[in-house]
Amino acid sequence: MSSDIPFDSIAVREPLGPVENSASENAVRRYCDDWDDHDPMYLERSIWGGPVVPPAFQAGLTGFRLLSTRYNSRATIGAKSEHRSIRPARVGALLITAGMITEKYVRRGLEYVVVESTTHDDDGQEIRWSRDHILLSLERRPGGDDTTAAPSAARPEPRPIVPARVQIPTIEKRAYQRALDESRFAANSIHNDDYTRQHGYAGALMSAYVLCGYMAELLVKFYGPSWLLGGSLAVNFINGGVQQGNAIRCGGEVVQSVAGPTGVRHDLAIWMEKEGGKRVIAGTASGTIAR
Repeated sequence: MSSDIPFDSIAVREPLGPVENSASENAVRRYCDDWDDHDPMYLERSIWGGPVVPPAFQAGLTGFRLLSTRYNSRATIGAKSEHRSIRPARVGALLITAGMITEKYVRRGLEYVVVESTTHDDDGQEIRWSRDHILLSLERRPGGDDTTAAPSAARPEPRPIVPARVQIPTIEKRAYQRALDESRFAANSIHNDDYTRQHGYAGALMSAYVLCGYMAELLVKFYGPSWLLGGSLAVNFINGGVQQGNAIRCGGEVVQSVAGPTGVRHDLAIWMEKEGGKRVIAGTASGTIAR
């Protein structure tokens, strides 16, 4: 059980934040360098005119930052992350995120909270909605008693109009997180090699928001800029996560498609694998390829 965030003290439905993050030109360029994703629409020009902010910029990280406004979140780890891109933000915008803890639950003796949040820019425009399931620590509760989180509402299934299981182009990267090179972490942080190895991991875990950035690149390359207008993803982090320097491969396949007034919506199964084909992310995504 978490010693930093006593589970019984967690207040569900209390507001968290807001937290602010500058999407300056330098910050966006640094993001593009770290993720090795130099799409011109982030650095030069987009269909909206000037450059726009990568859709996964700070995605996931904002959930942890919101939690840290009330609790000590140093030992927490991302378990599941869901994001919906509402509209693109211009480079130079100030991004403002507010939210709340909407659930807390115990599963297999481990304690979790769910943080839902919405990000606006400094013009008041909604940019992104997120839901992050956050594991409070790797320490299990005595007795391992479980409670079950309320299931998310099921999305209606559209009628398929193209053959299922069409593979989309993959991307391959060498995973890198700047903070793991430049920062020191607490003894019970999941970014600490000794601590994670004591709990059966191969080494310090890369942050969920870094991995979400790689998955977002996969989706933007498939859907195009239209993914920034209503595209979504939901991913689970599994099988020991990703360590600094791992070779990773992100992929997906179309499971169903349906035509609409603005284009064809494709629903995907998506994943990330590391060396040896071990799958470390499994999830879904949706978006529309504009006509």
